[in-house]
Amino acid sequence: MGEPKVYMNLTTDFAFKRIFGPDADHQYIISFLNALLEGEKEIVSVKFVDKEHIGETPEDRALIYDLHCETANGEKLIIEMQNRYQTFFRERALVYMSADLYHQAKRGKWDYNIKPVYGIFMMNFDWKEFENDPMREDVYLTTKTTGKVFSDKLRMIFLKIPLMEKTAEECQTVLDMWLYLFKNSEKMTSMPRNFLECKTFEELERSASIKELTPQEQAAYDHSLKVLRNNYYIADHERKQGRIEGEIIGVEKAMRDTARKLKSREMPIEDIVDITGLSPDEIANL
Repeated sequence: MGEPKVYMNLTTDFAFKRIFGPDADHQYIISFLNALLEGEKEIVSVKFVDKEHIGETPEDRALIYDLHCETANGEKLIIEMQNRYQTFFRERALVYMSADLYHQAKRGKWDYNIKPVYGIFMMNFDWKEFENDPMREDVYLTTKTTGKVFSDKLRMIFLKIPLMEKTAEECQTVLDMWLYLFKNSEKMTSMPRNFLECKTFEELERSASIKELTPQEQAAYDHSLKVLRNNYYIADHERKQGRIEGEIIGVEKAMRDTARKLKSREMPIEDIVDITGLSPDEIANL
């Protein structure tokens, strides 16, 4: 059965909201946001707001969960954990952020002075679209001619957790430490020593500890962990199935190409059938 787990998997719905949600110690989400936006802005407080889920299925809500909050200056923040691949995940991010921009509109005479909307989208899945990608992608509205920022009202950050490859000892920044925890917390037996030099992670050691959960919380966490693992299994099956189908398609194409060449050399159809395994009708239609 293996050794009992010490820390929660922070990518589960339960743990993500326990650490970053409205009822958690806000120092954690503020630490994470300031690490992301270091040198750009400093967040001193946040308040959480409820938002509707646009067009999502219950399955999506179980594996793609988010938090909406505002800074003291009224800036909007969407922090989202995606444990399910979506073909148009970038477009989905735009829809969510556009909704937050639109909801700032006021009836009647209005000067369109909107607050910035920040979207932090954490991608917790392996997919071919990530090949050769950076772990972090920052997206701004810029002009094509000069590359200067056209508007600071829409700002997106995509974080690909599977691409976090640093060891605990190699983590030098607070952001590195957060990303390391999101990828590895469930496998850890203790908080890395260099992490404990930061008060936030010293306190997180207790907040993320499984032994601190009540029986009801343990049951809720176990359920969210089961949902996450089932999703991993389904995604892995889909990847393998896609790879097998791709290999079959590749073989079939190679056989058709071979048959086409042999046909052009006027080889008898029955001989091409023996070599390629294609039917006489398939060869005739090439």
